[in-house]
Amino acid sequence: MAIIVSVALVVAVGAMVLAPTASPSRLLAPAIFISYDDDGNESRIIFSVTEGTGETSVEVYDDANWGKPYGRFLSGSDYEYDPTSGEVRFAGRTWVLTGDAGSRRLENVETENGRLWGVYYENELEARQAEPFRPANRE
Repeated sequence: MAIIVSVALVVAVGAMVLAPTASPSRLLAPAIFISYDDDGNESRIIFSVTEGTGETSVEVYDDANWGKPYGRFLSGSDYEYDPTSGEVRFAGRTWVLTGDAGSRRLENVETENGRLWGVYYENELEARQAEPFRPANRE
């Protein structure tokens, strides 16, 4: 019995050492959250994980508002996700993730510079029925 327990312990320790460490940020990727502005233009936050390396990144695309001062854009940035608190941080912004998989919402609650980006939804129907994002300084 002692030999079996010893072998099991060696296998478990070996698996922990050889297994890649999983970043908490990987728990959020892959995922896409969407929001609509008051003109019906879609904005997407895309959390992705690179196959093989496990590296995570976030991108934000704001249809029809490319290059405008009120557009919401971000290209291939790092992010941090704390599954305990539900906080997600990227590009000087703090978000709170709530809900169950498939109908989660991501709310921008703090920003270091600029205006809050509102709430994004994992479920498209919920996003379409939500209060639209109203850009500041619209031209």
